[in-house]
Amino acid sequence: MFAYKAHIETTFSHTDYKLLCDQKDQIITSLQLQVQSLQLQLAELKKIIFGSKGEKFIASANINVVQPDMFPDDKLAEQAVAKTILIKSFEKKQTTLVVKHPGRNPLPESLRREVIELLPEEDVSELKPVGTEVSERLEYQPGELFVKQFVRPEYIKPSADGLTAKRVIAPLPAMCPWKNP
Repeated sequence: MFAYKAHIETTFSHTDYKLLCDQKDQIITSLQLQVQSLQLQLAELKKIIFGSKGEKFIASANINVVQPDMFPDDKLAEQAVAKTILIKSFEKKQTTLVVKHPGRNPLPESLRREVIELLPEEDVSELKPVGTEVSERLEYQPGELFVKQFVRPEYIKPSADGLTAKRVIAPLPAMCPWKNP
């Protein structure tokens, strides 16, 4: 009977499940690191291919850079370097268009002018005019085109402290044709 028991013990060897579990955990962590590394490489390749202009790969600057851990075999690394293509970089030239146009053409002198002088709403009796601002508007009455010329004197009013000044000028009337001044 003892011989049978010894035979059973020899046929069923003792398995160390703790050691197998530790090995399984090590394998899982190494595979997780490998997956993360591959995901990072994939993200970088997507950025190179689909990224904006500033993020794209410039072949001339990085032609001799090969990461050793990226290609474990030397043959694969040699093939990858041999297949790189030099791409000429493109630089955009910014040009600015300078228009030397003095503005709108003046209204013809042959048209009748209707001069309207506009004074500021503030009291300007003590102030001296510094200049005038003239604005012209083309108007239409049936059978006639004429120019309304708005003359607005400009005054400078010093503040109470004497360090700053304020520009005093009358506002222009509304430009709506149905609201004539």
